[in-house]
Amino acid sequence: MMLFAFLISFTAFAQKNPRAGSQDHYKNFAELAASNVEGTDYEILVKRNDSKILVMSFHGGLIEPGTTELGSAISDYTFDFYTFKALKKGEVDESSYTSSTLHLTSARFDEPKLSKLTMESDFCLGIHGFGGAEADFCVGGGNSELRKILVQKLSKAFPDLKSCELCCDPFNGVSIKNPINKCRLQGVQIEMSPKVRKMILSDQAFLGSLSKEFQEYLKAFQP
Repeated sequence: MMLFAFLISFTAFAQKNPRAGSQDHYKNFAELAASNVEGTDYEILVKRNDSKILVMSFHGGLIEPGTTELGSAISDYTFDFYTFKALKKGEVDESSYTSSTLHLTSARFDEPKLSKLTMESDFCLGIHGFGGAEADFCVGGGNSELRKILVQKLSKAFPDLKSCELCCDPFNGVSIKNPINKCRLQGVQIEMSPKVRKMILSDQAFLGSLSKEFQEYLKAFQP
């Protein structure tokens, strides 16, 4: 009986937290590009501000709604910005507020423009969305020192929203294959709950407050 209950619990967890890449339709960006039309199915936007800090939202548009919007607001006229936006609506998971059709897990996202930008940047901040219930802000990435600073900052600024560090496996962003960790100082990744991303899209005041916190965080150690 206990084993049966465990299996049910584990299955529910796995459904909410699929392994990274398990829902991908493509093995790499070349496969994705060969099967889809840029400008119709997706678009890539790059904004250069002569910065050594790169903000990236490569699961933007309809993949993880709210991530492009926050990334753009954070970068403003200060930091470099990259986003891959899905324009084609495909397989939608309402509970996680995501679409997997054009999703490429971070370790497989090898789009050439982003690869070039990461090599030219000192620090990278990745903006993502996930559907787990672990927290509202899951902070990961290869830069442990700057991870901790961001968790503290978000916890203080938004006490009603749960922030934690390395708490949403397998989306902790510590792989060296993750684009954020290809910058010189490696990077930090933020995974946001459906609740937060819906607030980003519906509440301009919240978007402004959240982007301001990230801007202050990045400016504090801007080279």
